[in-house]
Amino acid sequence: MVAYVKNEEEVDEMNEQTKESLLSHYVMTMTYVKDLEQISEEAWRTSYAEGKWTVAEIIGHLSPWDRFMVAERIPYLLAGEPFRVAPDSQAVNDEAAKMSREQQRILTIDEFLVSR
Repeated sequence: MVAYVKNEEEVDEMNEQTKESLLSHYVMTMTYVKDLEQISEEAWRTSYAEGKWTVAEIIGHLSPWDRFMVAERIPYLLAGEPFRVAPDSQAVNDEAAKMSREQQRILTIDEFLVSR
C-alpha cells in the first residue's frame, strides 16, 4: 500500500519520526558494539559458523562503509546530485576483515564508534 502525504505538516511529522528512528537505531547499535568489549577474546575472534566472519570482522567491516556514506553518499543526497561510482565492495570488505583480524579489539570498536 502506498501512503500519500497530504500536507507539509505530515511531511514534517514523517521526517521527525524517521530521524528519531534512525538516531535510536544508531544509539542502540553503538551501545551493543561498546558492550562487545566485555566478551572473551575467543568469542571476539571465533566465527559463528563454518566459513562465516568473526565478530571482529563483522564489526570491523562497518567502519569503512560508515565513512563512505558520510563522505560519498550523504553530501550527494543532500545536494540532489548523482552518486560517484562506489568502491569495489568485496575489496573494501576483505581489507576491513583483514585489519580486524590483525588489530586489537579496542581499536576495531573505537573505529566503529567514531565512524558511526
